[in-house]
Amino acid sequence: MSSCTRSFWPRRSAAFISERRRRLARPLTVNQKTDRSMIKVTLQMLRSSSGIITYPPRFNRVPRLPKNSSMTAIIRTSLVRRKTRLHAREHIDMQSTDTPEAAHPGMDVITRPSELIQTYLETSIDWSLLPDNLAEAAKYGTLGSGKRLRPVLVILSCEAAGGRAEDALPAAAALELVHCFSLIHDDLPALDDDSLRRGRPTLHVHAGEPMAILAGDLLLAMAFGELTRMNMTPEQITSLVNELATGTRDMVVGQVYDTLGGLPEEQTPLEQLQLVHKNKTGALLRAACRMGAICASSDQSTLETLSRYGETVGLMFQVVDDLLDVTQSTEHVGKATGKDSALGKRTYPGLLGIEGSRQVVTDLMEQACNALETLGPSGKPLGDLCSFMAVRTR
Repeated sequence: MSSCTRSFWPRRSAAFISERRRRLARPLTVNQKTDRSMIKVTLQMLRSSSGIITYPPRFNRVPRLPKNSSMTAIIRTSLVRRKTRLHAREHIDMQSTDTPEAAHPGMDVITRPSELIQTYLETSIDWSLLPDNLAEAAKYGTLGSGKRLRPVLVILSCEAAGGRAEDALPAAAALELVHCFSLIHDDLPALDDDSLRRGRPTLHVHAGEPMAILAGDLLLAMAFGELTRMNMTPEQITSLVNELATGTRDMVVGQVYDTLGGLPEEQTPLEQLQLVHKNKTGALLRAACRMGAICASSDQSTLETLSRYGETVGLMFQVVDDLLDVTQSTEHVGKATGKDSALGKRTYPGLLGIEGSRQVVTDLMEQACNALETLGPSGKPLGDLCSFMAVRTR
């Protein structure tokens, strides 16, 4: 049996669906002056959504569409025409914003280690050693809301390999500090030039570019300092330092590929995209799983198993991110969406379409689950986490 939760489709009663259809079937007037390009894009998203239920604004669902009567009319009309398909799919597809993520088994898996790492970051790091303005900026970039996916992977991988969460906390914190450093610097005007992160202004908007640069530098230095607090053998600490350094290096390489070029010209566009994501996103996720295994003093076989899982989950995570960029609103995701397409960047939906990208997510989820089979029951939390990441909407 695979460790993954293969599907999580909330059921809808016949009365619920009947009432929804009745409301959607009301007579509508379409403004003939509606922007033709907007109509085309909206209908394309609906046709390619493979069962997503897209709600007009009056249902108060996210993402909230513009309160434009013509747009609302078009969306309602399209949904009515698809009523047969809607009847066949009472569940919500993986990119639907109506998915109750809080009830997904993977959410329970995330909550405990996420709370552990949040408490550690707040209480075990001595922010008082810093000037007040630098401490405020560093905490702003570190202690806000977030998935904490990377440190969660460190802890769950450690436990899957037979270790204890407490033993992995400094390593998990170190990886999260590196991740926060990367977000702060990536958001700068010289790179991605983003003004929104995790639902609030990015650090350079909040505190200015000079402070954002310095706070990011600080977090990177603090990350390696955390590893010196590990109650591990010198060999383990050396291995952890190497994994963190390698993951950080590859992440920077991926960012260079993504923003400045330098990709191998002999590769196909899809191969180039995979190379970007393998480094930019996948490197730290792979490092997270390997660091967790090292904290548990795992054997080489378990280390390689978790490494394969981390690589696969890292790529899957980015494909889902690409999908969210074209299917969700900025308000829902908490960061700017639609930007990659506007800048002409290669994305999975751009190369494979929405349906093709979803198939890639499904395939990668299965590969990650298969990699965990040798771990037996101890790998189930990682499997639940994998399936949660496949259906996330943020």
